[in-house]
This record gives sequence, structure tokens and C-alpha cells, in this order.
Amino acid sequence: DEQSCARSFAASRPNSDVRLVQPAKVDGKRATIIGLQGAQPSQIQVFAVTGCSVPGGSPSSFYETTVTLRNR
Repeated sequence: DEQSCARSFAASRPNSDVRLVQPAKVDGKRATIIGLQGAQPSQIQVFAVTGCSVPGGSPSSFYETTVTLRNR
């Protein structure tokens, strides 16, 4: 399932703390958005990956960015 696929993807990253797993469509294709804890407590690393929507799929990242959260 997508949760285990996200954990598998996260295990290959420096910070494997999964914060978000969300199914999505990107450019008409099935994808999974995975959010991992960033380097700072206020940062989230966001990845768009393919391969998590099929059982036993291998996640492959095609987009990533870091988002900084701020209090107002």
C-alpha cells in the first residue's frame, strides 16, 4: 500500500520521519505526495513519486522541494 511504499522511500533519505502521504494526480498521471521532516523543525521536504499506487511498487521521485512553515 501507499503507506508502506512511503516508508520504503523515506528509509533511503537522511531523515526518514514521514509526515504526509497523499494520493494525487500530476500531469494526468497517478502519483503519491510524500512529506518528510526537513532539517529544521519548521521544514517539510515534499516529494512527488510514482510507483506507490501498485502493490509492491518501487517509488521513484520526479519532483522535490522544501517548504518552511511559519507562525503568523
